[in-house]
Amino acid sequence: MGVMHVASEMYKSILSRKKEYLIDKLGFNDAGFDHDLTLLRLTSLVHDIGHPPFSHAGEGLMPKNPETNKPYKHEDYSAAIVKYVLKDKIENHRENENYHITAQNIIDLLKGNPQLGRRLLWHNIINGQIDADRSDYLLRDSYHIGVSYGNYDLKRLIISLTVTEFPETGTSVIAVEEGGLHAAESLIIARYMMFTQVYYHHTRRSYDYHITEAMKQILSEETGRELFSRTNLKRKH
Repeated sequence: MGVMHVASEMYKSILSRKKEYLIDKLGFNDAGFDHDLTLLRLTSLVHDIGHPPFSHAGEGLMPKNPETNKPYKHEDYSAAIVKYVLKDKIENHRENENYHITAQNIIDLLKGNPQLGRRLLWHNIINGQIDADRSDYLLRDSYHIGVSYGNYDLKRLIISLTVTEFPETGTSVIAVEEGGLHAAESLIIARYMMFTQVYYHHTRRSYDYHITEAMKQILSEETGRELFSRTNLKRKH
């Protein structure tokens, strides 16, 4: 919910100062702005529901993606949950009658699929160097852990967001105005400090190892019980 809140504030800040640019340059319209905010909020809310138990510690245990021969990422599971579990709840909710947002719309924004067209711009808020997720978890983690490494000026960062064109391609991207440069730098440094001093701390890493080993054993036992049950079922029939 924190990510949804931060994403909403980022969107509103950009819209308050770049509305004319978005309409004249990119073809947005007043009717679509409410739709896009709702789409962004929904995507932000469900973007991490594919995380396994204990967050990233369990990602190495996920089945392999045959296309990459690497374990699926939690983002893949988030998209799958939206598509196969939440699709009906999203598309047939009475509040969606005015927006007609589909599960695929959310998946496209989550993954940054080109099918979004001009709405692809909002993917920067979901996934980027200064996205809503990083902006949220750094402050939250530092607060609950009791350290100062993850602190930075979130309010300054939000009011400094803008839309500009990437020089090499002319593609519209979300950027930071010069006045917010230090806030953006502080976020990047805060993330670096949290990784070096907290996330990669030897004690926390040791917990990751033992948690992963415990999950391996639990999954192995569950698989064994499932096979045993199937074998007994076949014998009975």
